[in-house]
Amino acid sequence: MSLLFWVGVTESARAQTLVLDINPGSANSSPFSLTALDDVVYFRATNGASGIELWKSDGTTTGTTMVADISPGAGNSSPNNLIVMGEHLYFTANDGTNGIELWKSDGSAAGTAMVTNINPGAGSANPTTLVSFGSMLFFAADDGSSGRELWRSDGTAAGTVRVADINSGAGTSSPNSLLFVGTTLYFTANDGTNGVELWRSVPPWNAASTTMVANINPGSANSSPGSLVARGTTVFFRANDGTNGVELWQSNGTVSGTSMVANINPGSASSTPNNFTVVASTLFFTATDATNGLELWKTDGTTAGTVLVRDIKPGSLGSGCNSLTASGISLFFIADDGASGAEVWVSRAPWTSATTMITKDINPGSASGIPPTLTRSNAGLLYAPAHNTRVLFAATDGVNGSEPWSSDGSAAGTTMLANLNPGANNSAPANFTRVGGRVFFAANDGTSGIELWVMPLAAFGGALAEPFGAGCLGTGNLVPLSSSSSVPVLGNTGFALQVAQARPNSAAVVILDATRGKVVLPGGCTLYVPQLLAMLATPTDASGVGTVPLGIPNLPSLLGVDLVTQWAVLDPSGAFQGQLSFSDGLQIVVGN
Repeated sequence: MSLLFWVGVTESARAQTLVLDINPGSANSSPFSLTALDDVVYFRATNGASGIELWKSDGTTTGTTMVADISPGAGNSSPNNLIVMGEHLYFTANDGTNGIELWKSDGSAAGTAMVTNINPGAGSANPTTLVSFGSMLFFAADDGSSGRELWRSDGTAAGTVRVADINSGAGTSSPNSLLFVGTTLYFTANDGTNGVELWRSVPPWNAASTTMVANINPGSANSSPGSLVARGTTVFFRANDGTNGVELWQSNGTVSGTSMVANINPGSASSTPNNFTVVASTLFFTATDATNGLELWKTDGTTAGTVLVRDIKPGSLGSGCNSLTASGISLFFIADDGASGAEVWVSRAPWTSATTMITKDINPGSASGIPPTLTRSNAGLLYAPAHNTRVLFAATDGVNGSEPWSSDGSAAGTTMLANLNPGANNSAPANFTRVGGRVFFAANDGTSGIELWVMPLAAFGGALAEPFGAGCLGTGNLVPLSSSSSVPVLGNTGFALQVAQARPNSAAVVILDATRGKVVLPGGCTLYVPQLLAMLATPTDASGVGTVPLGIPNLPSLLGVDLVTQWAVLDPSGAFQGQLSFSDGLQIVVGN
């Protein structure tokens, strides 16, 4: 059955495509802050007449439109800090009357509105460092009387309130680096007495539950925690205790559980750890010691387990390692070994000197293949197997200018995808953002200016098996969950679609479609596969698990096939008219 199914599926297009010349001619629309919501990308851009406003695109010319002219006419509302919470996009904008405030949008002009005018009148609350948790948004803002403090919002005017006046009165605590670890919000702030230190807020996230974690640099001096990142239930960051310089610290939210991990650059000198990135259970970062200069480090949270991964550029000058990016269980980054210039490197498990290497000398010799700023993206949730990790970035081989490249960590798998701006000219691709089975980015082809482009994952062999949306309740108040058995790559004959948390010993049907839909059904259910391209049935076992084999033949024509799947389970306790429960959706893109 699986072979017959795949033979009937059509291959996806593979080209990089200009979506729309939003600002006609050679002028730039400058699409930036690309953010995915459902199967649409939102961004800020200008068409040359309406100023910098909020736009959206489904990857087609007709589906690329301005959401709303928030600052009417040629004025700029300058949408910024785009973030998704639930079914809405939240952002900051200036409508020309109320200053920079918090806004939200459902993707329509009518559904785009200011949440509330936190700083009344024309003054700007200027919300920053937005972070979401469940149905609550947290950020720093200034209401014009209490200084810049920590706020939260449920998306309504009444539900937008200050969490705490940390620096009481008109003083400002300037919350920054907001990070959730479980239900605990960590951030940095200055209460006016203890300097800039590490703080936390726990449910119900009010003044009483918002406290300083520890005064790392005693008295009024600043420890200036920065680069907060979570690994498990622990937050890691850099800080200065006033004695040991800027070093690596960790905290579990208590005074006794807040400590320096290691004094990498001994004495009062600073190692200045930065670029914190977690791969599996290991935290990677860049740091400078007294011997090796700026290089790649890793830690397991202990002093003994904090070690140099590799001295890429021998001696004290350092390789200038930066732009750490996790893809699967591989770590990609930029470094200069002193012979090849700045190029893309990779470190694979067990992340030792021997497994850390240059992917390819893209610009041969000592010239750099990587422009000063590398812009790249994980090409989706590609699972752990190293053979299916991919990163996208801008690079030049010294002949073709700055163009889009891809790498799987091998020399053979590091290739230029397209010469969008022919010859030695730069298309300077930036802001790679995956939206479902496609990647959007900004680029300049030399004719249309900096505009919005799109390419399918097939353009670089990316595979995808990603859940989306939400299912609806069935037996035991459980929602069935979609997943796959492995990575959907060519030749994976063991590939299968799975459902869990379904009604035990029942019948389940997985529905497949070529296009994602969104049909709201009774009982709070949503059908994501309305065209019903194919249906495959299976019984569930005593644990409520069902599996449908869908082995993928090794046929090059299947590369890039993009499918949407969803399970329907026969269930008398199902939310859909006491007959069915539905799982969330699962998008499948076949890679190699």
